[in-house]
Amino acid sequence: MSFDHPIRIIGAGVSGLVAAIQLQKAGVEVVVHEKAKHIGGRLSTTLFNELPFDHGFQVLLTEYPLAKKYLDYDALALKRFNPGAAVFRNGKKHFLGDPRRDIHLVWSSLVYPWAQLSDKVKLAKLSAKLKRTSLDTIFSRNEQTTIEYIQEIGFSEKITDSFFRPFFGGIFLESKLETSSRMFEFVLKMFSSGDAAVPREGIQAIAKQLGDQLKPGTIRYEETMVESDGQSITLASGETLPASAVLHTTAKENSAGIEWNRCLNIYFECQKGSRIQAPFIGLIACPAAHVSNFHYLTDLFQGSPEEKAILSVTLLLGEEAEEAVWIERAREDLKIHAGIEGLKFMKSYTISRALPVLQSVKYEPEEQEIRGESGEYFAGDYLAAPSLNAAMRSGEKAAECILSDLRN
Repeated sequence: MSFDHPIRIIGAGVSGLVAAIQLQKAGVEVVVHEKAKHIGGRLSTTLFNELPFDHGFQVLLTEYPLAKKYLDYDALALKRFNPGAAVFRNGKKHFLGDPRRDIHLVWSSLVYPWAQLSDKVKLAKLSAKLKRTSLDTIFSRNEQTTIEYIQEIGFSEKITDSFFRPFFGGIFLESKLETSSRMFEFVLKMFSSGDAAVPREGIQAIAKQLGDQLKPGTIRYEETMVESDGQSITLASGETLPASAVLHTTAKENSAGIEWNRCLNIYFECQKGSRIQAPFIGLIACPAAHVSNFHYLTDLFQGSPEEKAILSVTLLLGEEAEEAVWIERAREDLKIHAGIEGLKFMKSYTISRALPVLQSVKYEPEEQEIRGESGEYFAGDYLAAPSLNAAMRSGEKAAECILSDLRN
């Protein structure tokens, strides 16, 4: 194998962009072929009246090791959520958070009614313990489901239904909490050690910043690959292009039988009467509710809203139903539990392949999972864990494998 031709990367998502950065740093010619008109893959944002409408509620956890390595947080102008959640049930609201990081949450967390005192002590101890636990240790533990893990620790049904299901269910995009306990520990460690944040220009700004680290012209848009053998790719246009290696960064439709969790992201306009009035993630503490989580864009990006507020709402899509049905279910949930009425529909985004469903997770993919048949390589979070960090690491490791193989 040699570097006679460019390394061709299929997909300008996070893993492909990180791989391209590493390959260009090594002096290798790279071309990224992206079928869409824009960069980012699942990181997609539409600006509306100077506010970023992300396609699916996504946050950057600032303690992600790979994010700290590749991103300039100052340049992203991150808007950070407060370290806690506003929890709603039947018109009542209570705050639960990390008092060690925000002293204002001490009293509200102590009197939080939908959890036992022992739950709060256990959660504080677990968070502190995970802050001291290495990632190698977390990803080498025996796995069980998240619900089995929290039951084994002894958390009550009260805190499970009022906090764990809506909060982590919203992160994993599945309310049964069947996601691996390794993922639960990893995410809780990241939340306990850093912030959940969104770039001022929306989540797609992460991909744009990565793309800006590449040479001009590296990414070619609206080019769909239809065939590849590792030594060349054929585009939908009929053009065949030679390659020293081909890196695929999106899971094929039938790739290892991968399933995907789905969600619906809805944006509503409402009156100023925000029931949170601070950059907190809102949760609904009712297992029968369809809304997973919500937050006010205007609280996060503008501080105090003027006369109108904009609400971002996430629903987990289990059963099949028309989008209009889901929108009305969201309105009903928000009215009953959070007292939010007069919601004017603005935009919605259905994400059918939001997160890969993985029974087992790891920090990074194995080399044999990255290396395919001669000249073909693979990267993406579906090979390791459903997270931005895993996507970045898989792209980085794929670049390492390609460089090692082509130099030998």
